[in-house]
This record gives sequence, C-alpha cells and structure tokens, in this order.
Amino acid sequence: MSGFIVATCGLQTKDARLLDIVLSRAPNRRFEFKLVDGAAAGFADIAIIDADQRDSRTELSRLRAESPEMVEVYISDSGTLGDSNYKIPKKSLVLQCFRVLENIADMKLKGNVVSAPAERGQAPSPSPSPLPAAAPSVEPAKPVAAPLVLNGLVVDDSNTVRTQLEVTLSRCGLKVDLAANGEEARALVQARVYDLIFLDVVMPGINGYELCREIRHIPSGRHVSVVMLTSRTSPFDRARGALAGCDTYLTKPVTVKDFYAAVHKSLTKRYTIDELAARGYKRLA
Repeated sequence: MSGFIVATCGLQTKDARLLDIVLSRAPNRRFEFKLVDGAAAGFADIAIIDADQRDSRTELSRLRAESPEMVEVYISDSGTLGDSNYKIPKKSLVLQCFRVLENIADMKLKGNVVSAPAERGQAPSPSPSPLPAAAPSVEPAKPVAAPLVLNGLVVDDSNTVRTQLEVTLSRCGLKVDLAANGEEARALVQARVYDLIFLDVVMPGINGYELCREIRHIPSGRHVSVVMLTSRTSPFDRARGALAGCDTYLTKPVTVKDFYAAVHKSLTKRYTIDELAARGYKRLA
C-alpha cells in the first residue's frame, strides 16, 4: 500500500474533521492518506487549501518551497477558486475528496503530471479540469449489445415514494424497476444492469449505506450512478453516504428542479447528450 501525506491549509475545523473521517474509513485501501495540519507539516504530497481563507496563503507558500512536487487541491464555496485544475465546491467536499485524492495518487505513482498549477501570482488556466466531478477516472466500457433504453431502480420502503419516483423518472424516459427493501434491490442489481439507482437510507433490514456498499461489489453495480434520497441531513450522514459509494446525496424534501438536475448530472457522467437522446431520455427542468 502506498502512503501519501495530505496537508490542510486554512480549512475550518468541521471540514478538516470530515476529511479525516473520509480518509481514515474509506473502503478502497489501495492508498493510505495521512491528514496533517499544514502549519506543522514539513512536507506534503498533496495540499488541500481553503481558497476562501486568506490566511491559508502563508502555509501554502512554505509548503510549496519545501515540497516542489506537491499537488494542490482547492475548496471554496463556489468551487471555482484556486491556482490548480483541481477545485471542489465545499458542499461536495465529502463526496468528491477521496476520488480526487485517489486519482492524484494513482497518477503520481505512474509518473504523470497531475496538477500543473498556474504560474504563481497569475490566474489559473481556463482549461477544463482533468477530473470530472464525482466521476470515475476511467470511463466504463459500454456493452456491445446494450439495448437503447435507460434503466432505473427505485429502492424505498414507502409505496408512495416508490410510485412518485417511478412516475417522475418515467417522464424522463427511464424504464423503472421498484424494490421495497434491500434484499429485493440486491437481487435486481445482480440480475440486471441499471443506469441510475435512487436509494433510501432508512429501511427495514439492510439500510441504504449497507446496500450501496453491496451494490459497488456487484460487477453490474460498480459504475452505476447511485443517488441517495433521504431525510438525514447531517454532515456525518453525508460522509457515510460518500464512504458507502454514492455519487449524489439529496435530502428530503427535494424540489422538482433539484431532482431533475440530479438525474441529468448522473446520466451525463456516462452518456453523451446524443446517446441519451437515442435511448429516449427527455431532459426536464
């Protein structure tokens, strides 16, 4: 297992604590990430900088001098600030940080250039980020004989919620299967290939976190987009969702606009707009 030092610069205590939870409990153990305070660090492989905090610059300047190969990852409220191509909105920090760090670690071991920061003191390059938000680093291969249809699965112990989501997803052009509990969902995922799964957290038997982890270990579930739709709103519940492998975490009540945006974002991670149109997808706002 390869180890990497990750220094934090200017992060709020809450954000640093959540990062520590995610990195210490992440299920993928290809890499080991040790989180340290940038003010006390003498060296770092990767730095996570709060671009909204001006006092992070002093720590960052020193780390740059002592760690010339250090890769910089910036977080900010807008998700657009920073002198690197790696930028994460704070609201998505828990869901995205481990994937970003794993991608950087993998590229470092291969000797590839990962973060070509802009010249010090200049604005960052407008070129697009090499790491799409919350997306796998390698596009999964499409089955040669894949039917031109989008398959969705709704897992919720409430019949009302299942029916509402089935109707809403059908309007988008998806063919929807329903499961009332984790056991039913597990059997469906083992037998079929889905493009999108909406998953409740609180259910009898297997809860949503456990089910999501199981889905990720099923070959047909490794690359499916999983959206958790739950009334649990705490940062620690979001962290548990990220560790379980969900791509998007929506909290109830969710607006129709946000729901359709989550559907569109999830599907466009795997398919182009033309491919989605060929499969009958209808984007709704």
